[in-house]
Amino acid sequence: MGSRLKLAGLALSLCCMYSGLVIPAAGAAAGNFHWTASTTKLTAKQDDEEGKNTETGLQVLGTTSGSVECDEASGEASVTGTEASEVTIQGLKYNNTGKETCAGPFSTSPKVEFNGCDYRFAAGEVIGETGMETKGPTTIECPEGKQITVTAPFCQIHIPAQTPEGHVVYHTITPAEGKHYVTAEATLTGIKYQGTELCSGGTGGQYKGNFVLKGYKQTPHEAAQQTGVEVREPSSGNFHWTASTTKLTAKQDDEEGKNTETGLQVLGTTSGSVECDEASGEASVTGTEASEVTIQGLKYNNTGKETCAGPFSTSPKVEFNGCDYRFAAGEVIGETGMETKGPTTIECPEGKQITVTAPFCQIHIPAQTPEGHVVYHTITPAEGKHYVTAEATLTGIKYQGTELCSGGTGGQYKGNFVLKGYKQTPHEAAQQTGVEVP
Repeated sequence: MGSRLKLAGLALSLCCMYSGLVIPAAGAAAGNFHWTASTTKLTAKQDDEEGKNTETGLQVLGTTSGSVECDEASGEASVTGTEASEVTIQGLKYNNTGKETCAGPFSTSPKVEFNGCDYRFAAGEVIGETGMETKGPTTIECPEGKQITVTAPFCQIHIPAQTPEGHVVYHTITPAEGKHYVTAEATLTGIKYQGTELCSGGTGGQYKGNFVLKGYKQTPHEAAQQTGVEVREPSSGNFHWTASTTKLTAKQDDEEGKNTETGLQVLGTTSGSVECDEASGEASVTGTEASEVTIQGLKYNNTGKETCAGPFSTSPKVEFNGCDYRFAAGEVIGETGMETKGPTTIECPEGKQITVTAPFCQIHIPAQTPEGHVVYHTITPAEGKHYVTAEATLTGIKYQGTELCSGGTGGQYKGNFVLKGYKQTPHEAAQQTGVEVP
């Protein structure tokens, strides 16, 4: 009986079969799950092919007391957008064909119940030579007070929420016909579980198993609804523009409800905040896309003035002195696939800095890459060309002060821009071209 209970413990490990990836090593490229934009569900099902990491393709749970085998396993994940570093498999079920139970030692039939517990699969790190394989950790997540339960004769095994040791290796498969999909080979160890009655608890549960991840537009999950799924590095974003484009303009976005309440450019230091309601610059471009663009000729001011608004009704002047912003499109985010988030670098000629001049003092901002990011959104208006909005939230800005202005390393900047493309000057509607991310 004790062996049966421990076999049930193995079934606990089963719960982790979809999970258990190795944590990415330092310097390794991170991986993502990718799917076609129309995908709403990923199904996870038993992979019956032999020659995987179990000889028969079964889900096999083992302890020193014996093993539990299941020949069917299933679950599914709801997804949006086109990619994610993790997916959560819900509605999990393990059993043998035509039964509600699996096979245990001495002809027993333990039952595995998930009780609302899920697997959170992490794609982990990219491995192999093709760039289409990953390996990463998996977490068992359970509602409060719930655990995975394996019921055998005279005892039960309970598997709580945890991240087991071991890994799942994901492979992208491109068949001769049909959509690409992902196979997963799980090797999990160190699974913790508690036992009741004749089942003893432990911390050394082991699991080996195989499954297939496929994408679908909607139910029923039939071939006509299938979409492509793969693993690889995260998609990197690019700025894209029409081939005739020579300039991208960056101008103040006055729309309220952006990341500043009024749509202003706001620079904060320990000496106070500077607010500007006009900002402009432009980038020269060639080709049709780039991962970065450099905004030159930058100018910040208030309407009709050469200065901005400072504390105590002062009017500080912002001078860029040849310094530029290098915008990086960064990574694709959001559900539409038309948004990115990336860092910004301040680049200056040798010996030059951005200068903010206020009464009795100056602030100098040198070349640097602040913390934070700029979020880019592609906008497609009802009429006219598409363009990009940019919402900047930068922190940790380093600056030096003179006289009554103190220096620091915690400067903050929030602001909003619109990026539009043009064939040539003047920058009028007739010359406008389309711009988008990613």
